[in-house]
Amino acid sequence: MVWQDGDINQIRESLYASLINQFQNRFNPELYQKAQTVLLPVPENEGKKLTYLPMPENPTESTSVQLGLFDTAPAEQINRAMAYINPLDETVVQKASARIIGAIRTTDKPSHENVVLLTAKQHKSNRFLYSFILMSKR
Repeated sequence: MVWQDGDINQIRESLYASLINQFQNRFNPELYQKAQTVLLPVPENEGKKLTYLPMPENPTESTSVQLGLFDTAPAEQINRAMAYINPLDETVVQKASARIIGAIRTTDKPSHENVVLLTAKQHKSNRFLYSFILMSKR
């Protein structure tokens, strides 16, 4: 053991000699290589998993939809938004004005909409109301 009080350069030679001696006498390169190549198994999909809830069916009735000036979604997607409006929602919002603003999907089931951000016009005013709809649970 070397105790130094002052500039590190004063013990440079003795520290270097001590480290070389210790590496030569105690370091095992084979064990070091073996320790570097040990791979721990990583379980696939470990942890919490999502349970997918059934998505609402697309409406079978043909609804005439007035596209707004800035609507860029096709009419099929607008009809898809109306599928998320339930009878209780229809008492508050105009079903025909429903639009999907965004949807989050997972890579294991990309056809399933897990989180949907929906907007629709309120009956009593021309304000738009927004709602998150969760189609999965833990």
